[in-house]
Amino acid sequence: DHHPDVRRAAVNTLTAVAPKGDNRAILEVSARLEDQHGHIRRAAVEALAAIVERGDEAAIVAVSARLEHSDPLVRASAVVALSVITKKRDPFAIATVKEKSLDLITKAAAWQALEKDEDFGEERH
Repeated sequence: DHHPDVRRAAVNTLTAVAPKGDNRAILEVSARLEDQHGHIRRAAVEALAAIVERGDEAAIVAVSARLEHSDPLVRASAVVALSVITKKRDPFAIATVKEKSLDLITKAAAWQALEKDEDFGEERH
């Protein structure tokens, strides 16, 4: 659909109804990561985090790419999504993030997200 509110509603609906790991839903939501509207891109990153299995490499690549986005809110959503979709100190996620050319704040936030505890995405003290 060409209307942004309809696209956002579709992303939100997929988040609510798709079972975790549903490949079709993941593909549909991933298509919105590059939407021209920032609020839809942010919703897509958050939705992807909700519907992927933890450690899903394709999702890690898709979300990590948003760490370099020009919109700081998309970058922040990507950091939050990484904390949800990655396993603690996930080697694939670490290697993927290392490849990125990130500003210092985004880099620090991404590393903190990758150091969280396994359960609930909390950071380890």
